[in-house]
Amino acid sequence: MVNINDKYKLDEKDQKILHMLSDDSRLLWKEIGGNLGISANAARRRVLNLIDSGIIKRFTIEIDYDLIEEG
Repeated sequence: MVNINDKYKLDEKDQKILHMLSDDSRLLWKEIGGNLGISANAARRRVLNLIDSGIIKRFTIEIDYDLIEEG
């Protein structure tokens, strides 16, 4: 369970993961790992740790409503 008073010091790789996922939350483990010089499995573990710690709260989408026809 995550304590809301817990604070985490992120290393450079975790900071880069957050930046990459904020740009594109659909990145593959392999893509994240390749950008960081680590394996896909190591990237997966890091992302899951960020989720489990509560740092990543959710993954979402941005909708371009201009592309949707009314009616």
